[in-house]
Amino acid sequence: MKYIVILLSIIFTSANLQAMYFSSYIYEMGSQEDFISKYITNDTETTNLYSISTYAIEKPSNTNEIRINTKDKELLYAPLRSMIDKKATNLFKIFYRGPKDDKERYYRVVFTETPLTLYDNNQPAQTSTYIPSIALSTILIIRPRKQKFDYVVDESKGTLKNTGNTFFRAIVHNQCNQRDEDADHVYILPGEEYQNDFIRTGSKIFLVINKQYRMVKNTCPVDIDPADTNTNTNTNTNTNTDADADADQ
Repeated sequence: MKYIVILLSIIFTSANLQAMYFSSYIYEMGSQEDFISKYITNDTETTNLYSISTYAIEKPSNTNEIRINTKDKELLYAPLRSMIDKKATNLFKIFYRGPKDDKERYYRVVFTETPLTLYDNNQPAQTSTYIPSIALSTILIIRPRKQKFDYVVDESKGTLKNTGNTFFRAIVHNQCNQRDEDADHVYILPGEEYQNDFIRTGSKIFLVINKQYRMVKNTCPVDIDPADTNTNTNTNTNTNTDADADADQ
C-alpha cells in the first residue's frame, strides 16, 4: 500500500547546503486549470542559474518510483532557465497539454541550481572545472479533466478507501480539541485504502479535495469551538460514500 508522501529529493549537492526552496512540495493542477504558477526562491548568497525539467511517473512513491514514457509533450514550462539574484524569488509556470480524460496523472518536476560565479571568464580555456549543482524535485499532480470524487469508510475495520479517480487528503483527529496540524494526515490515491485505528475510535475525520474540507465523521459535542480544528465550516455530516457533482468543478 502506497500513499503520496512529500518527496524532496536532493540529487546532487555541493558543500553549500543553503539552496532554493519551493512555495510547496506537492503541486496540484485542478480539473479546470491549464497551468499553474509557482515561486522559486534563491536562498543563497550568490546569483544562480535555475533550469526546470519534468518526466511522467506511474505514481508518487518514496521507493521504486516508476518512470513512464509519454508520446507527446504533455507539459510545457516557462521560463526554461532563469537567473535569480541572491535572496530573490522568481515565478515559473507549468502548462498542461495532455489528454482531457478521466485519468489522474503524476509528474516529477526537477529544478536545478548552478551558481553563476562558477563560470569565470578569467580561467584558462583548457582548465577542467568541477561545477557543483543542486537539484530539488517535487511532485506535480494533474487532476482528471473528468473528475469523480468518491470514498468508502469502514469504521469497524478502521479503513478509508478512495473509490474515485482523484486523490484527496484525509485528516484524522483522535480527540475533539486536537488541532489539524497535530492530527494524522495522509494523501490517498485512487483505488488505495488507508488503515488507521483512529478511523474507528477517533473523534473527527475530514477529507480535503479541490481546496475544500468535507466532514466524514464527527462525534464531538456541538459546543466544541470549530476554531480549534482550523477547518472550513462548510462541511457535510458523516457519510460513507460521497460523489457530489461539485467535485467536478
